[in-house]
Amino acid sequence: MTPSSAAWNGLAKLVRNSGIWPFTLVPGQPWQEIRGLGNRLRHEYDAIREDRIWNIVTINIPTLRVACVEALTRLRG
Repeated sequence: MTPSSAAWNGLAKLVRNSGIWPFTLVPGQPWQEIRGLGNRLRHEYDAIREDRIWNIVTINIPTLRVACVEALTRLRG
């Protein structure tokens, strides 16, 4: 698996698992866009630029991770 395909698969998994709970547990994140990305990954994968995927993985995911870790910390509180 190449780094690009690993990133692609990771994004697809994140999107697939982003059901209703994130909207309330981790507000302020672009959940609609995250779910919309899932549609693009499934149906328009050949039109998505690799540099855009890389930016999502290196810029957006770390920010989302911080917000999720903070939410889990609050839950464990």
